[in-house]
Amino acid sequence: MDGNTVRIFALALLALLCVAGCRGKDELRPTKLMPPLNSGYSLQKVQRELNLKPGDWNVLEDRLPLTSDKRPPFSILTISRQGFTKFGETGELVMTFYNDRLMTTLFYPANLGTLRTALAREAGIDFTRQGDARIEPATRVWIGKARDGRSYIGWIDMKLERQQEDWIDKYER
Repeated sequence: MDGNTVRIFALALLALLCVAGCRGKDELRPTKLMPPLNSGYSLQKVQRELNLKPGDWNVLEDRLPLTSDKRPPFSILTISRQGFTKFGETGELVMTFYNDRLMTTLFYPANLGTLRTALAREAGIDFTRQGDARIEPATRVWIGKARDGRSYIGWIDMKLERQQEDWIDKYER
């Protein structure tokens, strides 16, 4: 190798190491939630993916820190869309965003059995006897029951949830 080739190779290697180091250990890779959604999507991206318009949903929670709060900024937004149809089932879709990143989707279908069958067929989700499943890299899917007795299927990015819990543990003591 001549001198220029060695310099170019060294610069390329240095740039690669810098990019790898800049990404950090805490970078979250998107993981699949309720199709076609991935974790990390912003509210605007979810609107585009689901063909929703502002006002097509109800705000269930919208938490921001007070201006006097000394903690780093955060936000939690939970929205609900009634009459949502997916996998041939109509019901309520509830989505939670942590710092404008989609973290959780819950779908309350009219018929849980039909939805469960459709998820196995169309999305390849097979639930265990306990009513949960995993999607790599970090999604937990589960069948749950709300306090009002309605059944739902939930998807959550476990790494993003852990990040939120770490933030709460660190700053809300």
